[in-house]
Amino acid sequence: IFFFFAVRDNEIHEKLHVKSLISTLASQNPLRKLILEPLDASSVTRIVGEMTGCSENQIESLAKIVAGKTRGNPFFVIQFVGRLYDEGILNFNVDSQKWEYNIDRINANVISLLVDEIEKLPDSAARILQMASCIGSSFSLSL
Repeated sequence: IFFFFAVRDNEIHEKLHVKSLISTLASQNPLRKLILEPLDASSVTRIVGEMTGCSENQIESLAKIVAGKTRGNPFFVIQFVGRLYDEGILNFNVDSQKWEYNIDRINANVISLLVDEIEKLPDSAARILQMASCIGSSFSLSL
């Protein structure tokens, strides 16, 4: 049997049941731990290139900014590039058949991306998140 699960290192200490599960599994079977580091600038450049269909040379300056803003987190890289498109900062020029972007307009960061996503939520869900942020990383909805 092959088990695969992902957990952030900072969450292991907060959630004793995860730590207990890891200990139990490790005592009964060989356990292999893979540590995923943030993506390097080259990997971010490849992802942005794949998303746009551009060569790495064409997209290098944009990818450098994306890598810095997202700190190499693959989820945020994809979300951030999508946001640039949604805001018209990154767009496809039909006439030239090329992706174009305005680096001077890229002032957002991952925090503002998350805030914007929260603002799109219904008021009731946003209120729950506001309360939850004061409680911690886990809570019961019955609170």
